[in-house]
Amino acid sequence: MREHAYYNSLLVILQIKSSHNTITELSFVNKLKINEDVGVIAEPVCAIIKTCIALQDKYFAGNSFEFDVTRTQPGTGFRQRV
Repeated sequence: MREHAYYNSLLVILQIKSSHNTITELSFVNKLKINEDVGVIAEPVCAIIKTCIALQDKYFAGNSFEFDVTRTQPGTGFRQRV
């Protein structure tokens, strides 16, 4: 199942995409079409996105700087190392 969600912190808005229980993309977006307060926009269903959002909460609260989620990154070997 493919899913995406937006995470809106005080500093940045992140788009989180997943496919089959792995994170496939975590990217910054400039603005949303929806006006929302800080938090998750469009509550996710996928467990991996929920985990990623929980880790973002800890990161932006200054409580954790480690991200341990399964991710899939397409591209050449060089692109995956960079």
